[in-house]
Amino acid sequence: MNNLITNQPKIYEGNRLNFYNDCFPILKKLFDENDLKLAEKIQLHSSHGYDDRGYAIGLCHPSRYSSDNKTRHITISPSLNGETVDNTIKALGVMAHELVHTIDNCNNHGNLFKTNAEKIGLRGKPTYIGAIIEGDNASVEFNDFIVTNVINTLGCLPEKALLKLKSGRGSRTKKIICNKCDYRNSATGQKVIEWSQRG
Repeated sequence: MNNLITNQPKIYEGNRLNFYNDCFPILKKLFDENDLKLAEKIQLHSSHGYDDRGYAIGLCHPSRYSSDNKTRHITISPSLNGETVDNTIKALGVMAHELVHTIDNCNNHGNLFKTNAEKIGLRGKPTYIGAIIEGDNASVEFNDFIVTNVINTLGCLPEKALLKLKSGRGSRTKKIICNKCDYRNSATGQKVIEWSQRG
């Protein structure tokens, strides 16, 4: 994979949502090459998401939840770190995983979902299938595609990860969890803003 990097990877100039939107046609090309038809209307979002199991790094909402009953909304968490090749591949693995859900009859993590995800090079257990950087189960084809078509042209995912915030019930404080060291604390929203401005 590293031998495919043509020069020192740059960081994408823009925010992470713009990055995902610019990556969409590139990933769509990968789906098209594998005869996988994505939903007609897809809207990307970068925000914290929660499903019935709790916090999620990626979500794909069925079109029935859209105001026009046609658009599939995909949410990718800002808790995914950026600024490196490996982090960019992992984040786009999450995006690709959610895009697989937009294919007809792939709303769950069943056999059809797994088959379609593997066609574009994702690997792993169906609920966690994505980009795997190292090891026997590495998603080599997908990783190489991202390096060649995204990192060498657009650059790496911008921005460091945004901390995960969780509210206690009936509380205005947020539980804060550091993505690097797993440090945990609680603070008001105002305190979180102050801390984030300090760096």
